[in-house]
Amino acid sequence: MPLSEILAAVRVYAPDADCDGVERAWALVANQGPEATGRALARARILTGLRMDVEAVAAGLLVGVPGPVAAAGPVVAGLVESVARLERLRFERGAAAQAENYRKMVLALSRDVRAVILHLAERLRILKDPPPEADRRAVAEETLEVQAPLADRLGLGLLKEEMEDLCLRHLHPEVWQALDQALARFRIEREPYVARTSARLGEMLRARGISCEISGRAKGLLSIHRKMIKQGIPFEQVHDVIAFRILVDDVRACYEVLGHIHGMYAPVPGRIKDFIAVAKPNGYQSLHTTVYGPEGQRIEIQIRTHEMHRIAQDGIAAHWRYKQGRLDVGQEELQQVARLRRVMDAARQVRDAGEFLDTVRTDLLSDRVFVLTPGGEVKALPSGATVLDFAYAIHTELGHHCTGARVDGRMVSLRHELVNGVTVEVVTRSDQRPSRDWLGIARTGRALSKIRRAVRAQERERAVELGRSVLAAECRRVGLVLARLVKDGRLKAVAREHGLREADDLLADLGLGRLPASRVAREMAPAVDTETPAPEIPSTAPSRAERPVLIHGEEDVLVSYAGCCRPLPGEPVMGFITRGRGITVHRADCPQLLGLPQDRRIPVEWDPRARAVHGGEIQVTCTDRPGILTDIARQCTDMGVHIASAEARPAGGGRGVVHLEVAVGDVSELRRLIRRIERIRGVSRATRVKG
Repeated sequence: MPLSEILAAVRVYAPDADCDGVERAWALVANQGPEATGRALARARILTGLRMDVEAVAAGLLVGVPGPVAAAGPVVAGLVESVARLERLRFERGAAAQAENYRKMVLALSRDVRAVILHLAERLRILKDPPPEADRRAVAEETLEVQAPLADRLGLGLLKEEMEDLCLRHLHPEVWQALDQALARFRIEREPYVARTSARLGEMLRARGISCEISGRAKGLLSIHRKMIKQGIPFEQVHDVIAFRILVDDVRACYEVLGHIHGMYAPVPGRIKDFIAVAKPNGYQSLHTTVYGPEGQRIEIQIRTHEMHRIAQDGIAAHWRYKQGRLDVGQEELQQVARLRRVMDAARQVRDAGEFLDTVRTDLLSDRVFVLTPGGEVKALPSGATVLDFAYAIHTELGHHCTGARVDGRMVSLRHELVNGVTVEVVTRSDQRPSRDWLGIARTGRALSKIRRAVRAQERERAVELGRSVLAAECRRVGLVLARLVKDGRLKAVAREHGLREADDLLADLGLGRLPASRVAREMAPAVDTETPAPEIPSTAPSRAERPVLIHGEEDVLVSYAGCCRPLPGEPVMGFITRGRGITVHRADCPQLLGLPQDRRIPVEWDPRARAVHGGEIQVTCTDRPGILTDIARQCTDMGVHIASAEARPAGGGRGVVHLEVAVGDVSELRRLIRRIERIRGVSRATRVKG
C-alpha cells in the first residue's frame, strides 16, 4: 500500500512518469523494518507534495538506508551520497553571518540542487517526528537559522512556513498551543465572513469581465507570533491573520483587479506593495493591498497570476520541466536557476550598481569554497584559495606566522589549495615572517594586502639600517659623529625640513637612494667644510647582497636612481658613473642617458635577492567628481601600496588630473596598480610618469 500511495502521488503531476527507479528504491528500503519504511514514506510524501521528479523521490526513500544503493541507479545513488554529506555537517549556532556562510556551504557542496531540497525534506520530517534522542530545541534553533531561510531562498514558501510553525511548537509549546487554538476559533468565527467577502469580490470582478479564483488563507503561526511581539499586541488585534488570494490569467488583469478593489473598498495608506514590478529576491511576484472591507474590517488581499502562484508554491521546482517523470533540464540549467536566486538574495543588501556587479562577479561568475575551522566556524574563500589565505582570513598575526596546516588531520604546505567542506587547523612558528614569495601563494585580496604591508615594513627596517650605515660613514668622512647629532635632535630637525615626520623616515630615504648622504651631512652641520677630505676611514657601504642593484666591476660605491626616468625593478637598467656621487642608475632606454659619455656607463642589473621599495609616479585623467581621489586611494590601499604624495587639480570641461607618487616593489606592481585605477568609474586614462 505505501508504494501504491507514492506512485499515485507522483502521477498526479507527472502522469507519464517512468516509476521503475522508485519501485527499485522501495524494494531496497522495504526490508529495513517498519521504522525505516515509515521514515521513507514520510519523506516521499513531502517530496511528492513539492512535485519532485522520480529520481529525487527514489533518493528520498533511500536517505539513511544502510548498505549500497547502487541498484537504484547512479543519479539516485549520487543524490543519496550528497544528502548524507550535508547531514554530517554540524552548524555552530550564533552569528547571522556564520549562518549565511553555512547556507552558502550547503549550496556549494551540492552539485545537484535537488540534494538541498532532499536535505530540507529530511529536516521537515525530523521536525514532524523527532527521534527520542534528538535535542528538539537545538534542531529547531538550527532550522530557524539555516534551513528555513534556505527554503525561502529557493522559493519554497510553504515548506518554509511549515518548518517555522514546527520550530515554534518545539521552542515555545505553550505559545504554539495558545495560538493554534486561537487561530482555530478565529477560523470558525470568521468562516462566514470569509465566505461572504469572497463571494462579493467574485461577483464584482466577474461582472466586470474578469475570470478569477478567490480563496482565504491564514498566515503561519510563527509569522503571527513575530508580529504580535514586534507590535506588542494580542492575537485579537492582528488584522491580517487571514489573507484573501485572487488568481487571474495575466499581469494586466492583476492591475485591473487592484483598481476595481480600491474602487469598492478604501485602501489603508502605505499598505500597497507591488512585487510584480519589483519581485522579491526569491522570485516571488504578487500585488498586496490592505483595505477597509465589509463591516469596516481591515483585510489583506493578494493578487497574482496562476503562473506566479505556481512559482510562489513550488519555488525553484516551478522552473523544472519533466519528461516521463524525470527532469528534462540539464544540470547546468538547474544550477544556474539556483545561482540566480542566490545572487538576487545576496544583492538585497547592496547600496549601488557597482556593489551589485561585485556581488554578481563573486556569487555568480566565481566559484567559492567553504571550509571549517577546528571550532566548526565556516570561512568562505574564493576558489583556488590556499592555506595561507585561510590563515589570514582568521587573523593577521596567524597569517604572518603560518608555516602550513593540518587539513582533515593531514599536514600540508602553505601552497595547498583548499576544497569544500574540509577542516583546517593552522600551524605556526614564532620566528616565521612574511616574504615577497608569499605574494605568489596568496589569492585573496585580504591576504595579499597584509603580506605587502608586512614585507614593506621589513624592507623599511632594512632601508633605515642601510641609511644609518651610509650616513654614519659620510659623517665620519667629514669629521662628524652621527650618534651625537641624533642625540642633539639635529637629525630629526633635518628630517622635518624635508617634510618628513621622523628621523627614521629620513634614514629610509637615504637607504632607498632617494637622498644623497653628503647633502644630509652638510645640512646637519652647515658650518663644516664638507669639501675638505677627512682621514681615510674603512668603507661602510652596503654589501653586494644589500644593494638593490648589482654593479659589475665596482665595489663599495653609493647608488642613486635617476630622476629623469625613475627606473624600477623589472626594467633593463644601465649605470652612469657620477663624480662624487657614486653610480646613478638609469633605465636602459632613458634619452638622457643616451646623451651622456659612453665611457662612463657601466653595466648594472637588479639584484633578485634585494628587497626594497622604489618611487613611481602616475598621472590620472578623470572626471572631476567628488570622491574620485578617495576611490583611487582605496585601490592603492587594497594593493598595500603606500602613497607618498597625491595632488588633484581641475583641467576644465568637467575633467580633472590626479598626480600620484607611490612606493612600489617593481614595475609589474606599478602596472597592476595602473590597471586597477583605469577600472574606476570616471577614469579615462592612467599613465606612468617616467621623469
